[in-house]
Amino acid sequence: MPSEDARSGPPDGRLFGFLVFAILLLAGSGLFALYFSNHESNRAMRESLESGRLLDEARQAQVEFKTQVQNWKNLLLRGQNPDDNARYRAAFEESLAAVQNRLRAVRENPVLDDDLHQRVDAALADHAALADVYRSALAGYSDVPSIFSVDSAVRGADQKINQQIDDIAAAIVTAHAEWIADIQSAGAARYQTLKMVTLAFTAGILILIGVVAWRSLRKNPRGG
Repeated sequence: MPSEDARSGPPDGRLFGFLVFAILLLAGSGLFALYFSNHESNRAMRESLESGRLLDEARQAQVEFKTQVQNWKNLLLRGQNPDDNARYRAAFEESLAAVQNRLRAVRENPVLDDDLHQRVDAALADHAALADVYRSALAGYSDVPSIFSVDSAVRGADQKINQQIDDIAAAIVTAHAEWIADIQSAGAARYQTLKMVTLAFTAGILILIGVVAWRSLRKNPRGG
């Protein structure tokens, strides 16, 4: 007839095996948690760098466009002398190219979403068309009396581009702030999940240790 110990539960060897398995599982889950946290932290850091670069490029596009407007004014006001005219025209063309390059850098950033991608494409196309308007107006530039007629040909034409670039930069600032908030929220959620899993495993191991100790005391109530 089976003994009372045999009927009371699994053999001590099997229970001890469960305990070892649980400890190994806890250690494995801890190592995985460390690996996963490190992986996610590195990914977040890479995306944060790209997001910061995107924001910087958008702001630089704003600066370059303001420089372009200033170079246009310099060309009209100080470009009567042939040498000065050539110098200011070169500076103006450089600023036109700089705006295009900055906007392309924004468009090519991997974290740019589809909506902003389309808006940057539109700004690039509108800016290229504006450059042609500027160059056509300059064909009528010859001396001081022509300054006002040349400037009137493009007056207000840059306002749309300026607003487009400002809106893109503002949208990127908002998206960057939302992205940071999402990263923080996801990190907090992961921490809570890992904490609950670790606590559950630890509680299970403590229970198993208690069961092993209890069974051991039942078999050897006086330590002998």
